[in-house]
Amino acid sequence: MTGKVPESRLHTQLLHHELKELAYLDEAVLPELARSFAKGWMAQRGDREIPRRSSFGPLDMPRATLSWVMVWEPVDGDYRCRLAGTGLRSDSGLELTGCLLGELFARKDNVWSEFDGVASGASYCFVERLILWSEAPPMIRTRLLLPLASDDGGPHRLVGLVGPSFRFDCDERGRLSKRANSPL
Repeated sequence: MTGKVPESRLHTQLLHHELKELAYLDEAVLPELARSFAKGWMAQRGDREIPRRSSFGPLDMPRATLSWVMVWEPVDGDYRCRLAGTGLRSDSGLELTGCLLGELFARKDNVWSEFDGVASGASYCFVERLILWSEAPPMIRTRLLLPLASDDGGPHRLVGLVGPSFRFDCDERGRLSKRANSPL
C-alpha cells in the first residue's frame, strides 16, 4: 500500500499527550530510545535553543534511532514528510517520504495541534497513541516531535522519532492495559 490512507482505514486514540516548552525537555519522562534521540538533538543545537536545519544531521543521531526518524517541512498549511526511516516505512506498509500529514490524518485529529505547536519553535511534543489500521494488527506508537530552525527565517521544520509504547500494552483486538511498572 502506498499513498493516502483512507480515513475509514485508520483510526487513532490518544493515550498520552505532552506539548511543553523546550526548557522542560530535560525533565520529560521518555522511553530510552526517545531519551537518546532527545539528547542527540540537544547536542546538535549547541548554544542555540533549536538546532538549525542545515546543521542537523540525522546520521549524527544515535544509531539505534535512525530507522525511526521522520523530518517534516511545513507547506501550504500542511506538513510534508521529507525523510522517513526504514523501520517506519516497514511498520506502516506505506512510502511515507513525500506524503503530506493530511494524507495520513484527518484535520479533525489533534495531530495538527501537535505539529503546529512544535513548528512554532518553542515546544516539544511527546504522544502515545493507539493506531488501528484495517490491514494490520493494532499497535501503540510513541512520537517525540522537536523543532529544527529554518536557515532562511521561514517556518521551522520538525524532526520526530516514532517508537513503540512504553506505558501501555495492546492485544490483537486493540484492548489496552496499562503496564504495572509504567511511568506516570
